[in-house]
Amino acid sequence: MSVTLLDSRLKRALALSMLVLIVLIGFGCEEYASQTTPQVIVLGFDGLDPALVQELFDKNMLPNFKRLAEQGDFKPLRTSTPPHSPVAWSSIITGTDPGKHGIFDWIHRDPETYKPYTATTKTTTGSGLTLPLGKWALPLTGGGEVLNLRYGSPFWEYLTKNGVNAHVYRIPANYPPKESEGPGEFLTLTDMGTPDLTGSLGDFSFYTSGGSLRAGTMPGGTVHRIFIRPIGGNVARGKFYGPPDVLLDPTKVGSKLANKKIEKDFTIFRDKESNCAIIELDEKKILLKAGEWSDWQTVDFGMGPNVAGVSMQTFTGSMRIYLKQVQPTIEMYVSPIQVDPVSPALPISVPDDFAAEVAKSVGRYYSQGLPEDTKALSNKVLNREEFLQQAELIYQERLRLLDFALDRYESGFLFFYFGTTDQIGHMFWGAMADSHPALTPDEQATYKNVMRNLYARVDKVVGKVMERFPDATIICISDHGFANFARGFNVNTWLVNNGYATRLTEDLSAPLNFKWENTKAYAIGINALYINEKGRERDGIVEVNNKKDLLDEISAKLLLVRDEDGRRVIKEVYRASDVYSPDRLDIGPDLVIGYDLGFRSSWATALGESPETLIEDNTDAWCGDHCIATDLVPGVIIANRKIPLPKPTIEDIAPTILEAYGIPIPEAMNGSSVLKSERQKRTP
Repeated sequence: MSVTLLDSRLKRALALSMLVLIVLIGFGCEEYASQTTPQVIVLGFDGLDPALVQELFDKNMLPNFKRLAEQGDFKPLRTSTPPHSPVAWSSIITGTDPGKHGIFDWIHRDPETYKPYTATTKTTTGSGLTLPLGKWALPLTGGGEVLNLRYGSPFWEYLTKNGVNAHVYRIPANYPPKESEGPGEFLTLTDMGTPDLTGSLGDFSFYTSGGSLRAGTMPGGTVHRIFIRPIGGNVARGKFYGPPDVLLDPTKVGSKLANKKIEKDFTIFRDKESNCAIIELDEKKILLKAGEWSDWQTVDFGMGPNVAGVSMQTFTGSMRIYLKQVQPTIEMYVSPIQVDPVSPALPISVPDDFAAEVAKSVGRYYSQGLPEDTKALSNKVLNREEFLQQAELIYQERLRLLDFALDRYESGFLFFYFGTTDQIGHMFWGAMADSHPALTPDEQATYKNVMRNLYARVDKVVGKVMERFPDATIICISDHGFANFARGFNVNTWLVNNGYATRLTEDLSAPLNFKWENTKAYAIGINALYINEKGRERDGIVEVNNKKDLLDEISAKLLLVRDEDGRRVIKEVYRASDVYSPDRLDIGPDLVIGYDLGFRSSWATALGESPETLIEDNTDAWCGDHCIATDLVPGVIIANRKIPLPKPTIEDIAPTILEAYGIPIPEAMNGSSVLKSERQKRTP
């Protein structure tokens, strides 16, 4: 479950040598897979919603999806509890529920400290030198590791061990990537969870010489003030910020300077008459018109230290620049600085050199997971049109990657992922509603068909794959559907108002601002609620014998919550012990809140805050969501094979893939093949 930054070529060479030896001495390398393996292609469209698909079927707007369904089947696909992307994709990958794979939310908490951490990734520092990279601590020496916190074996391990090639492009919740053993070829590029070069999950920079936005950090990025020189009034200087400065001076590890970023100077020369500017970086000059996006630009942040006699590679990042305007003030957006796929400083593929092989064929690309910059739109750094322009750049890159994947594929298994359907869904789903607090009537009218048109575009992807591989088993899936997100519910505020928690101070924006000796329950993350259990939490007060009654009481009261218009806020409250396998319950929440349509937990709840207002309008540009009651946002499964299983779930995808190659479904998996009419009974 861990990877280091060491080159894996030696391991691959040894594995290949062993394979040759096995063949030479006459042993077969495949136990279940046939000599010519079938072609199975799974296309993942994140957030593809079955109700909208059906609407567009009826309007004949999805001819290829419809043709695929007519050859086989189209059914809703039950999603995870809660319906979060990392939770659902972990279930798709492992064939198990969160109780086994251990991913319950975007955010988990450490019961020893109450502090939140990213649910999918953790670092260990070992005893040696580490590189503090945002939320990560990448090991340089001394046995430290970057850990993928997902438990369970991914389905592709069973494929490659049985001689089946597995090409897995941009699958979410798989960072850092791990090699897959066996004679089958394994290729993968990472996606959701992959950081940028600074270690964040994608922090933009915005440079302005005016006052349109205040300088400082904000969720997802930083606004930097640049000053125009008074002589001539057409020259401004600024700095790009890369990895921490500790790369250049390892003695700073553990010091206050450890997180100081490496800086690269740039200069902007603007020409008001032509409405253009030149950005000068090192020896390069980048000419852009106002309103124009640059191609990929590389920036070299210098050589790393010589560690244990090994010289670290150059930390090169890549970025796209958007010149928003040049007059009357200069405004410039810079994408999160990506791990450069040509010379990756962090692991973004298996094999290590596969990322560069792809870049050589299709050009540089966004390596960061979920690259559509939703935070830039939420913070009004980009407007809706500019966001769609950036999303289009990403979509075109993904189409080029698809062509590469199809050209390289011959037999075995192929997975390919499109995240655009999810990211644009978050920002434009609300435009399909009659009204939304985040959208003006003009915006509602302008963008009401963005999602419908996007579905029609990805339909062409399905047509291309069907044409290229007419005899393959083709399965299209999504991890969840979508819903309007108009109002936010402050869970911790409700707990305070109902006597289950007591604030420590009057600072309503402070995370987990509680007197723990007077707090029975608290919330952090999007759907999670925890009991302050004695013996588990550091300052727990609730006895284990009293926990069940407390859970019953809180659940019953939550189901009674109504907004000022009498609308039900919460549809279901799930008891973890009822809906999850018991293996990893110690990691997860005690209750999972399933919101009703139109509602979700507030942004403040995710951070553990307890604002004064209980229910508030969601005025964020993020106007669509899926982190609600499980049955309200199913995913989809559309295949050119009949699906006799009556109610397929995301836990059935991995078993279906294995069954297609005659590989027995492991006992650890919860699911069954959707190609069977009954669920397979296996001993747990």
